[in-house]
Amino acid sequence: MDANIFDSRSGFISILNELLNEQSIIGKYEVVLNNDPNIEWDKVSSKIKINLFRVLQESTYNVTKYAQAQKVIVVFKNQDTHLFAMIKDDGTGFDIDATPKGIGLKNMKSRINNLNGKINFKSSEEGTAISIQIPINQNRKIWLTA
Repeated sequence: MDANIFDSRSGFISILNELLNEQSIIGKYEVVLNNDPNIEWDKVSSKIKINLFRVLQESTYNVTKYAQAQKVIVVFKNQDTHLFAMIKDDGTGFDIDATPKGIGLKNMKSRINNLNGKINFKSSEEGTAISIQIPINQNRKIWLTA
C-alpha cells in the first residue's frame, strides 16, 4: 500500500472503515470504531498512519481467522502527549506466552517500536485487547507531516 494514500482526500478513518467493514463481513462480527474528534488525522504523519493501519490490519485478520468474536471495538484517543489506540474483541483469546507460529505479533511490536511507541497484548477466554501508545511530542518529526 502506498503511504501517500493516507494523505489523499479519502483520509485515514475512511480507509480504516473500509478495512474494518470488510473484515467484519468476512469474520461475521460487529465492529465499532470510536475516533476521538480531537485527533487531527490530516496532521498525523503518513509514517504513523501506515504503521497503525498495518497493525489494525494484522489484528483484524487475526480476529477473523482465529478469535470467533461477535464484536470488535477500535478506539483512538488523543491523550495529551500520546496517541492511544485499542483493538478489543470478545473472542476466544490466545496464549500470549506461547510461541506464535507466524510473525504477525512480532511485526506489530516492531512497527510500534519504530514509532517510539508501546504496544501491550492482553488475552483470555473473554477476548483480546491490544493497547498502543505513540508519543506525540517526543519526536515531532514523526507526528507532523513535514
